Amino acid sequence: MNILDIFLLSIKNLSRRKIRSWLTILGVIIGISTIVALLSLSLGLENSIRTILDRLGRDTLYIYPDSGMYFGISSKPFDKSIVYLIEGLDSVEIAIPLSYYSTAVMYKEEVKPSTLVGIPVDKAAYMSNMGFEIEDGRGFTSSDNGKCNLILGNLIAKRAFKEEIVVGDSVIINGINCKVIGILKSTGSRYNDMSIVVPMKTMEEKFGYNYIDVIFVKAKDVDQAKEDIERILEKKRGKDFTVMTAEQTFQYFKQILGIVSTVIVAIAAVSLVVSSISIMNTMYMSILERFKEIGLLKAVGAKNSEILIIFLIESGLIGLIGGTIGTIFGFIGAKIIEIIAISSGYYMFKMYLDIKLVLFPIAFSFLMGVLSGILPAYQASKLDPVEALRYE
Repeated sequence: MNILDIFLLSIKNLSRRKIRSWLTILGVIIGISTIVALLSLSLGLENSIRTILDRLGRDTLYIYPDSGMYFGISSKPFDKSIVYLIEGLDSVEIAIPLSYYSTAVMYKEEVKPSTLVGIPVDKAAYMSNMGFEIEDGRGFTSSDNGKCNLILGNLIAKRAFKEEIVVGDSVIINGINCKVIGILKSTGSRYNDMSIVVPMKTMEEKFGYNYIDVIFVKAKDVDQAKEDIERILEKKRGKDFTVMTAEQTFQYFKQILGIVSTVIVAIAAVSLVVSSISIMNTMYMSILERFKEIGLLKAVGAKNSEILIIFLIESGLIGLIGGTIGTIFGFIGAKIIEIIAISSGYYMFKMYLDIKLVLFPIAFSFLMGVLSGILPAYQASKLDPVEALRYE
């Protein structure tokens, strides 16, 4: 028999047992589609985070008042004297203190959760360096100091409420009537796009919040600035602080994504192990049902190697079909999740599509099918033709 005859015979044998074959293929589809969807979204999210941090620049540093990334009241918050010390360093261009205050916003009887981001008015011109760019309206001027004038994130302005908030509208925060003077462009982050930027003096006087939660630094020399900042903070605070570069921030998020991805892939891998056992079981059942057929093939001159190849192709086709459909379903699932996430304001959830991500799961599934069929195929190739023909 030539290879084409063997291939056609393998397809015919699978089609004769459609229900069993498709049930086996279904297990491969579930495992592969889960892994493909996860990897596509994970890599897409990683790329989105990288893009945002690249946009902020490699010359930026973030300083937190605890030994980790944390927005909220610290047991030992920064004070303004530390900001002045950092800004006085030769390696630092500008240091901007930021305050984060969780609250609720009311607009036309609707209430939504949000975060106030306090920034000094005299440094508001650097908002674009932190990824906050004005889309409508204006930024802060000295006349806004102490007033409840707000710049809204894109999502909270345009989609959070039933009616869109525009420049000139008023919202109520903690019972205080506040005027919207600007709308930010979307940053790609739901957290930022649901935030509201206010003058830091307003944060202190109107809302009674005077903590510095993060210090944003634009450096002349990022490595030297990090070293200088760590030196002066150690003198002031001991080890109770964290200085992170944009690259370190990216690695921090990447590590978290890696842990989550590993757990989910491990769960999906269990499905693939079960699928490989199912393929092996299917092939053993096929051998038992085809003893006479195998004996007949051998009686008319089929070699052991040809019998082996027939069963290996059958098991490989089960893996190949399941892997191909699973890959397609995986990308479809990832796209559906992306659409749902973006419609909910999670703009960083974007699927990643690459030729390697298409070919690898298909090739892996085929290889898994072949490996699962080796033992049954070997057993079939070693059958004695006389005994096989006499089998009832």
